[in-house]
Amino acid sequence: MTNPFLQKLSKVGQFFLDVLFKPLESLSAKWAVTILLAGLFSAGLLHWGFFLDWFNNRFDIQDWHLHVGPYLDFLSKAFRSGQFPLHADSAYIIPSQYLARQNRPFSPQILLLYFLNPSTYVLVNVWIFYSLSFAGLLLIRARYQLSFVSFLSIFLLFNLNGHIVAHIGSRSL
Repeated sequence: MTNPFLQKLSKVGQFFLDVLFKPLESLSAKWAVTILLAGLFSAGLLHWGFFLDWFNNRFDIQDWHLHVGPYLDFLSKAFRSGQFPLHADSAYIIPSQYLARQNRPFSPQILLLYFLNPSTYVLVNVWIFYSLSFAGLLLIRARYQLSFVSFLSIFLLFNLNGHIVAHIGSRSL
């Protein structure tokens, strides 16, 4: 005869092992994985917030103050004044015609500069990309019926990828 406490502990332990390593079967396991995924998503948001120093971007690392900072500032002023961004009054923007540069940001989320200052925009933009990548990883998880640990491995490989982190760090800090 075994101890009822040990039996209960064994069932709880087996439940968590199933949640972590097996495809979902029961409703309670689905809820547990949903909570774990929400915590993982929140941890990723916090990671990028700490990595980018939240909303304190000073545009003073590497060549940020020469290239991207003035462009975001220029776009922000253009949107707030209601003018289409064509010519910049900045010594750092060469040529002064904004649209003459092929590598300048002009995607839909750039309209957020109307509401946000450039340093806040950088973090929000990274959060948008992070959220899209997390949704894509969830689609991969559903397609291949991955367990939580398998998903966690892919999540960590993607989000702590040195190439991505180094490029964001060198351009955004």
